[in-house]
Amino acid sequence: MKTQRQCPGCGAVLQSDHPDALGYLPRHVLKSEQDELICQRCYRIRHYGKNQAYTDQWDAEQVVLEGLKWAQGIVVILDLMDFEASIPRNIRRFIHKHEAIIVLNKVDLLPPRTSVLEAKQWAEDYLHNLGIDTEVVAVSSTTGYGIESLLAKMARSTAQKWIVTGVTNAGKSSLIAKVLQHQARDTHLVPTTALFPGTTVALTRWNLDHGLVLSDSPGLVPKGRLTDLVCPDCAVKLIPAQRLKVSLHRINQRSALVIPGLAAVQPQNNKDTVVVGFTASLVAWQRANADKISNWLAQRCGSCRFEEWTDVDVTVEPNQELYIHGLGWVSIRGHRFACKLTIPKGVDYTIRANLIGEKAVQSIRVQ
Repeated sequence: MKTQRQCPGCGAVLQSDHPDALGYLPRHVLKSEQDELICQRCYRIRHYGKNQAYTDQWDAEQVVLEGLKWAQGIVVILDLMDFEASIPRNIRRFIHKHEAIIVLNKVDLLPPRTSVLEAKQWAEDYLHNLGIDTEVVAVSSTTGYGIESLLAKMARSTAQKWIVTGVTNAGKSSLIAKVLQHQARDTHLVPTTALFPGTTVALTRWNLDHGLVLSDSPGLVPKGRLTDLVCPDCAVKLIPAQRLKVSLHRINQRSALVIPGLAAVQPQNNKDTVVVGFTASLVAWQRANADKISNWLAQRCGSCRFEEWTDVDVTVEPNQELYIHGLGWVSIRGHRFACKLTIPKGVDYTIRANLIGEKAVQSIRVQ
């Protein structure tokens, strides 16, 4: 029986019978027997930056569970810029019976004054509060920072077959592509990377030095993340790809901080409070008059304007942050801050110790 050929970019089985299904290639291309074939969807993503929707359905978690039957070790990718949303809901289930390495990705996007070691310790403390005690490997799938440390940690293990898991857009495929580049593999035969969620649809395997085998897997879809509730064009703007945008604001009860169409934070008393906002580079927290909040929240593209909102009273202590999953966060300076948070219905938020700046004792409140 002839082995089915997989697209090395996304893992889909290559086929020429159904143009509206994953893995499609025109028949004459598929019959050419070229060694370096990628599917039409991956080609469009790589060369034109355009995603193509298909009718195929797949269960990412089930695919990962199938991969775990093959794997001896598991690499869990966490996104430093969207940390809480990137922690898989079933992380303990995934790491329970496997040697596990937890990777903290996107450390290159930290502001210059925050060290990687500081962020690494912050992440380890956070995971400790969740009952996960392990050393975190800090990396950048963009610059290659930490790749050698990751490979060395894998090489010291008795496990040789590793599966890479994580939520969508955490950087799994980008990390594997950087590992392959580091080992001078063919740069064409690497996973397709994009800011679009769901680029990888099936398991793919890659041979590394020293007998190691690395398997990519589909991204797990988290709940309560804003980037999964907006249109693709807006989602790309919300996902940090450059250093975080940092803005400083002084607000009181007559004012508020807003991200147009997405969120508002309004103080509940008249005491001036210094608030530091953090977002991706293409969006920003803005100061607004409190009586204009509804106007600001109505400013959104027609494809993903929110009709239902959640208002919640929140108290943030000094040196804590109010983090909105999939959007960004505000950090409080000086004194306790009581505010009304307005976010789209279904979006989660977390109150946590500062990632950037002076640290409070780690505490976690997720809603």
